[in-house]
Amino acid sequence: MRYRTGWTVLLITLVLIVTLGCPLTGLIGRPKPTPTPTRTPRPTFTPTPVTPELTEMQPVAQQPTPTPAPPTPTPVPPTPTPIPTPFAVVNADLVNLRAGPGTNYPRVGKAQAGQTFAITGKNPAGDWWEICCVGGKVAWIYGRLVRAEGPINTVQVAKRIPPPPPTPRPTPTPIPQPTPTPAPQYAFNAGGVEARINTNDWISVWGRLFNRNGDQAVGGYKLRVLRGGATVGEVTFDNFFSRAYPGLDGEFIYNAKLEIRPVVEGQYTAQLLGPGNQPAGPDQTFTVSGTTREFLITWRQR
Repeated sequence: MRYRTGWTVLLITLVLIVTLGCPLTGLIGRPKPTPTPTRTPRPTFTPTPVTPELTEMQPVAQQPTPTPAPPTPTPVPPTPTPIPTPFAVVNADLVNLRAGPGTNYPRVGKAQAGQTFAITGKNPAGDWWEICCVGGKVAWIYGRLVRAEGPINTVQVAKRIPPPPPTPRPTPTPIPQPTPTPAPQYAFNAGGVEARINTNDWISVWGRLFNRNGDQAVGGYKLRVLRGGATVGEVTFDNFFSRAYPGLDGEFIYNAKLEIRPVVEGQYTAQLLGPGNQPAGPDQTFTVSGTTREFLITWRQR
């Protein structure tokens, strides 16, 4: 073993000498040339690459994914408490509904007992309610004909109260004409009054009562004379004629004569009375004035 090792070392040494012999011969046998001066190079900076060192990475701890916060709930406004609506209950058998607060407004409908309407307003006096609805429109009802229930103190005066209709002019009431009293069916017609001049101190009233033909006297009736509604004389007609002032120009026939004293001027009324003192002919009037004191009064049978 030691013999082989020595030879091996010797062999390696010879190889090295042969290998390095050429260069060493050149270096030893050649003369050294005169060196040419050269510019001394300035040192330059050559960056030395830094080799990163591998560092064993520690495993990064996994951060938990944050759980998103729930969205903030949108506040829901509270539901307003409904305000009860005042209403009217009809408590009369049959009620008229009007276009406005008054009986002078036109009628727009009718309501019966027990019907209910919402109250939507009132008039300033508070005695009429505006109600809903009749045919899709508001109407008015008299407050005393309904029973109002609910918060009626919250009812406001209606904003659109119709103006009252114009008051109709009253139709002139015709003045009743007095019904003419039918003329009584007297048994005699008036024949007129003839006034005469006389200076006597009494008033002379002559009466004559003719039949239908005017040729005979009719008796049994009364001649009554009144002044101011009071009787001043009365006499019965004869059933024959007599003559006054016979033979004179003023002669005339008569069948009743009445003298009235004293002479009082004024208007007088002569009446013809039949059985039971019932009027038998129209009244006739005459006026006493000055010397006009004598009167001839005639009636004629119908």
